[in-house]
Amino acid sequence: MTALRAARFARRGGIARSPPLRDGPAPNSAAVAHFDIAWLAWFLAIGALFFLQMSQTLAASVFMGATAAYVAARPGLALKAVLAGWTPWAYVIFAGLSILWSQHPDVSMRAALQIAFTLAAGLVMARALSARSCISVMMCAALAADAASLANPQTAWNAGALAMIGIFGSKNQLGLSQAILVMACGWILLDGRRAWAVRMVALVGALLGLYLLIAARSLDATAALLVASGCAVVAFKLDWFPRRWRASIVVAALLVMAVLVLLALIYADDANLFGQILQASGKNATLSGRTDLWARAAKMMEENPVLGTGLQAFWVQGNTYAEELWARFAPGRAGYHFHNLWYESGVELGYVGLLVAIATVALTTLEVWRWAIRSPGVESCFFLTYVTFIDMRTFVEVDLFGQYSFDWVLFVAAWAYARRSLQRYP
Repeated sequence: MTALRAARFARRGGIARSPPLRDGPAPNSAAVAHFDIAWLAWFLAIGALFFLQMSQTLAASVFMGATAAYVAARPGLALKAVLAGWTPWAYVIFAGLSILWSQHPDVSMRAALQIAFTLAAGLVMARALSARSCISVMMCAALAADAASLANPQTAWNAGALAMIGIFGSKNQLGLSQAILVMACGWILLDGRRAWAVRMVALVGALLGLYLLIAARSLDATAALLVASGCAVVAFKLDWFPRRWRASIVVAALLVMAVLVLLALIYADDANLFGQILQASGKNATLSGRTDLWARAAKMMEENPVLGTGLQAFWVQGNTYAEELWARFAPGRAGYHFHNLWYESGVELGYVGLLVAIATVALTTLEVWRWAIRSPGVESCFFLTYVTFIDMRTFVEVDLFGQYSFDWVLFVAAWAYARRSLQRYP
């Protein structure tokens, strides 16, 4: 940077966009070979999680096997990664302690171990790969799952129309994966350092993701993606403004977009466009009866207010309340939740666990926002998009704190990359 440009940045309070953080020595033939092996290992591990609904045992085995193999190959890096900070571990440690009071301690113990393993995998991946490489891993993993979904285009009847579910088992899961694909492809397209062939793949992926997002009729994923992407695009241009204004600008953009969506929900009816969109997606202003689930969750929290029923100890066959809700919403008697992260956490871990969950999500979000505000770029803005997207979905879905969940892995990685970005600022 010339002296003139440096002076201009100083006057504006801005900072130059820094190159992505790198671990290890400068690139050479050996480093490139190692990078390729690391990328392939984590593509295999994360890609397996996108196939979880297709074959849970096989997908979990591939994920655990690929992760364990990489950790065995680089134990020092793995140890450094998992000890990088306490924020992501707080929820897992408290959830593990719930074994002591859980109504089903065996279920809670198994879930706690699996969630901890998934968390550790996210931390190790963030240490093994640059943020830029992580984005391409997510894009390729989602594209592989989409290829399988197109080869086996399963659909399910939803509110008077067919919705695409592919290999994901539900339209909500398909919509979630397509939102992540669109995010990854969109930011890869904006990355001028990428090869043109990679950007062309990203263009095709973005178009495919949008098509499948519409085919899945997933309104919650679509609405959250629009708001989060709008905020991130604003953040991407923050180096136009003095640093002291940046946080206010991003918060203002988020509030404006959130208010617009909220007003559209409040005034949605059959006579206006948004009401018709709700109907087309199989929902209404009450989000297809989720308020009934939330009312039951509130009552359950009153019965076990402090510590809850134990980690994943509510949705267990034989639990009277769970059986009642299954009979109404999920006759298969398995794989269900309250469609709200905060109610789910409150029922399982009480108000104490709910506070821990809120703190974990809030601190991670603040870390990522600080990263994007200090150093707006493709990597930081991708993770800003993702974290904002997931934060909005916490009120209608349960995407975080799950075992073998690519969402939990990516959320943990977002925290790790944001923390590592502090190395740029003494």
